[in-house]
Amino acid sequence: DIHSAAQALLGIINDILDIAKIETGKMEIIPVSYELKDFLYNVVNMMSLKASTKDLEFEVCVDESLPNLLEGDDIRIRQILVNLINNAIKYTHNGKVSLFVTKKSWKNGTTKIEFVVKDTGIGIKEEDIKKLFVAFERIEEKRNRNIEGTGLGINICVQLLEMMNSSLQVESEYGKGSTFSFVLEQKVKGNEIVGEFDMLKKRALELAAYQVVFTAPKACVLVVDDNAMNRKVFCNLLKQTKIQVDEAEDGANCLQLVAKKHYDLIFMDHMMPGMDGVETLHAMEEMPENMCKETPVIILTANAVVG
Repeated sequence: DIHSAAQALLGIINDILDIAKIETGKMEIIPVSYELKDFLYNVVNMMSLKASTKDLEFEVCVDESLPNLLEGDDIRIRQILVNLINNAIKYTHNGKVSLFVTKKSWKNGTTKIEFVVKDTGIGIKEEDIKKLFVAFERIEEKRNRNIEGTGLGINICVQLLEMMNSSLQVESEYGKGSTFSFVLEQKVKGNEIVGEFDMLKKRALELAAYQVVFTAPKACVLVVDDNAMNRKVFCNLLKQTKIQVDEAEDGANCLQLVAKKHYDLIFMDHMMPGMDGVETLHAMEEMPENMCKETPVIILTANAVVG
């Protein structure tokens, strides 16, 4: 319960931060090269889990002739799609949620792609559709009071789409469902097409293809990170290699361990409270009792976001 409340709170904070960035002109659209097929697999994978918890069918139809290698702000497009699909799931109590991705055109090095999110949910009254676009405005608050939300999601989508020279279209029949759609123009970076899009087949292939490449039961590595969840992920990723993994929660703990034991490899978080990763590395180098003077230390960081 605490975890789900924290996740809901985090969602609200992120929405408010995004609105603040947009209103102060700090939100940027940053085009990068991305693969449409992988992008869609990631979105569908994330959202299908949410749909399954409500026993909803999640239908996905992707035009096989779509160009696969594109240039655009995939992070913001993902944010828009996830928001629309998440809303569809939240306001649909039975039936299905559908995602359609189709090619409108492909010429002169650009393509126009239409994204459509359709649901069989509670629908929206015609007079309420305009309220969707207003920040902090929620539709039928009394009816939907048990559904989490801030009334910011659609407003953020609309403003992000405007920054990408697009707009959000809404059609709805009260009590029967809604359809949200938008068309985006993206640069095409190659001639490869998306081809077959089959989530179940992809999962089956991934499960069949995965096998541990090596085992090293005598190897011992140290992972230093103040985030317990990061350490847990690290240990589980290495589990099948049989590598021995020791954990340190901060720089001081790391210094204690390297004074007692030799490690073949050390993975060190950069941003940590107290001594950061670089300071810990320098402290290790100056320690006469350090048993890992020749051990390679790899600094880990997530500090790679613009701004």
